[in-house]
Amino acid sequence: VGFVKIINDDHQYLPRSLFFEKCNADIVFTGSDLVLENVSLNTRKSNIRMKGTAKQFMNAYFKNQGKAVFDWTINSSHVDLSDFRAFVAKNQSAAPTIRKINNQIDKLLKESNMHLDINVQSMSYRKFTAKNIDANVSLLESGISIKHLKFNHADGSLSLHGLLHQSDADNPFNIKADISRVNISKLFYAFEDFGFDNLTNKNIKGLFSSKINLAGG
Repeated sequence: VGFVKIINDDHQYLPRSLFFEKCNADIVFTGSDLVLENVSLNTRKSNIRMKGTAKQFMNAYFKNQGKAVFDWTINSSHVDLSDFRAFVAKNQSAAPTIRKINNQIDKLLKESNMHLDINVQSMSYRKFTAKNIDANVSLLESGISIKHLKFNHADGSLSLHGLLHQSDADNPFNIKADISRVNISKLFYAFEDFGFDNLTNKNIKGLFSSKINLAGG
């Protein structure tokens, strides 16, 4: 059994070009498992609180045996998804002196399964905003699986599930959504008019409910 305490640390994860500040965590090593408690970190526009376990972490990292399985509970008062776009981008090169460690960590994360239970008070991305986000998401070697995602948006509610593949350059995705009584003008504004030129948030109004199957990249 071992214990590490991180206090007010600034950290940059170079392969994904992610910068975290004011990081705090209690890390417990027990057997082959890793336990994280009281984790808090901040990005430019987001704050995150976490706790959870990484089973078989020690074997996967030091012995290169099997996969680690991460189970996390994540809470936040606000998340701006633009801070985390690097998760679906290609890796960046690191300096030679730390490339080996970064590659080992990134290899472990890519080959492991990570299951996230997420509760966020508010979320934004470009023009899109949402509140009361409740989600169960799995980060797999093949991509990102959204088992369920529910939130309030544009005076109504949305729920969806789907999969984003990371095996191809354009990150193809398929999402099924259930939309209930949203303000359609606000919905079109949030999704930047879905690429339409003539049908826009400025010339459409009313309440909208629908079931949607959306595919793209």
